[in-house]
Amino acid sequence: MKKPANKKVYDNEDIISQIVSASDDEKEIIRDIISLFMKDAGAAIKDEKVVKIPYIGTFQKNLVRSRFNSAKRGFKELRGRVTKEEYKKEVIQIRRRIREELRDEQKKNDLLRKLRRQHRKEYEILFAKRGQKYADDYLYFTYAAWDVVPFDEDVEFALQEIWRLENET
Repeated sequence: MKKPANKKVYDNEDIISQIVSASDDEKEIIRDIISLFMKDAGAAIKDEKVVKIPYIGTFQKNLVRSRFNSAKRGFKELRGRVTKEEYKKEVIQIRRRIREELRDEQKKNDLLRKLRRQHRKEYEILFAKRGQKYADDYLYFTYAAWDVVPFDEDVEFALQEIWRLENET
């Protein structure tokens, strides 16, 4: 078994060469598994999900940096109309806001995970009938949203009209 030279990036052939007793057919299967994993991992990272690799660890896109880079587009315009000190304060404020938004999203996801476990049967029925988004929203607004929304007749009429249109098609 020949060890690859000290390099930071390994391709499929480097990985397959480490497997000693694999036949040509097995190597082809391993190539397919590796390429499928790389495709799935790339898609998951693009969707801002965590990728777990056994015996290695987990990978995740840095969400704060990613969202901060998306917000950078407005910085050039901001830079032209405020002083340097105000610009620094505004950038720090934006970074804080992004962190708070991510923290709130994480709390909501944790709460939804807990609600899915607690109301599993109800969730599975809603998921099968209406889909994940509806089931998640139903659980969240039924069991976790404590703010009472005042009744508004116009909004209720509009929602019923939307419901009628969806059920007619």
